[in-house]
Amino acid sequence: MNASLASFGQRLLAYLIDALPITLIVAAIFYFFFGFDALLHNYLERAPNDLEARKAFMSQRTLIRNISFLLYVVYAAFMESSPSQGTLGKRALGLSVGGYTGQRLSLKASFIRNFGKLISISVFALGFLWVLFDKNRQGWHDKMAKTLVVKK
Repeated sequence: MNASLASFGQRLLAYLIDALPITLIVAAIFYFFFGFDALLHNYLERAPNDLEARKAFMSQRTLIRNISFLLYVVYAAFMESSPSQGTLGKRALGLSVGGYTGQRLSLKASFIRNFGKLISISVFALGFLWVLFDKNRQGWHDKMAKTLVVKK
C-alpha cells in the first residue's frame, strides 16, 4: 500500500467532525420534542439536592449518547463502504478505510468494523486506545474486519 497509516489524533479528529453534528441533532430533537429542556432545567436548578431530577437527566443524557453513537455507527458503515471509503470527517482529513491491500470494503465488512466499535468502546475504550500501541495502528474493530485507516 502506498499510503501512510493514519494517526490516533487524525482518527479522533475525524470522529469528532462526524459525531458532534449527529449528537447535536439528536440532543436538539430530545430538547424540543421529548422534554429534555425540562429535565435539563430541573437538573440545573435542583440536582445537587434532588436525586430524582439528577437520575432523570442522566438517564435521558445516556439515551441521547447511545442513540447518537448508534446513528454514527450506521452512518460510518455506509460511508466507509462507499466509493469514497470514508465518512465526511475522514474525507476532510484525507483519510480512507480499506482492506489490507487498500481495497474498498464490502457493506458486510464495513458493518463488522463499525459494529465492532461497540466492543472497542465497551471496556474503557481500550479497543480505540489500542491504535496508540499497535504497529499497524489498528483498533480492535479494525482487527475484527481486517481493515486499515490510511492517509491518502
